[in-house]
Amino acid sequence: MKGGRSAVRLAALGAVVCGLAWGVPQGLKWARHRAAEASGPAATAQATELKPLAAAAGIAWPPKRFRLVAFKQERELEVWVGGENGTWTHLTTYPILAASGKLGPKRREGDKQVPEGLYALTTLNPQSAYHLSIKLDYPNATDIANSKVPRKDIGSDIYLHGSNVSIGCIAIGDKPIEQVFAMAKEVPQGKRDILVCPVDFRKQPGFRIPKEAAWVGEMYAELEKQLREMPRLKR
Repeated sequence: MKGGRSAVRLAALGAVVCGLAWGVPQGLKWARHRAAEASGPAATAQATELKPLAAAAGIAWPPKRFRLVAFKQERELEVWVGGENGTWTHLTTYPILAASGKLGPKRREGDKQVPEGLYALTTLNPQSAYHLSIKLDYPNATDIANSKVPRKDIGSDIYLHGSNVSIGCIAIGDKPIEQVFAMAKEVPQGKRDILVCPVDFRKQPGFRIPKEAAWVGEMYAELEKQLREMPRLKR
């Protein structure tokens, strides 16, 4: 029972740290959300770094598509943009300041793992306890199909956010999240996503974790394929 109570406390803490406050009536939550957008850091967040980079690359602002690529081992977050169709253009790379857990996917609530896979970027949260945050749609279809625990125990509330601490989320610092948040506001939901990779497969092709489940290897192969379809970075 003690372990169960600890897991519940950890899950609740993760929700507060990375996402929206729980237990708030929906109408009041929405009102607070809108007020925060009007007066908080979201109101002043401007893509002052990213917009000139897009202009220099010949990408019209706002971009039609927006992709982030996170590498756990390298602790890097790449920012990519694109037109309605065609290739991606790399704008910049931010260091990841914190991402709890180890290499490998997230499997259940409270395991402190950052998920791995391709995720949509959904809710933009101006009320984050860590400046600003953007929600990943974890669990995705792959996570659910391969889970060994009930759906309610897989976990949720995984965010990219500011500051430099993490419980299952990706922290990139306050100024970078302002840049990313400001860009995400300009791109329609459904046109923004994130690849969360254990390693940079461009540098470690065929990387696998020994004795991992077969579905994890298949997911890594898909992540590697997605990366190789994007332009090669000039380092």
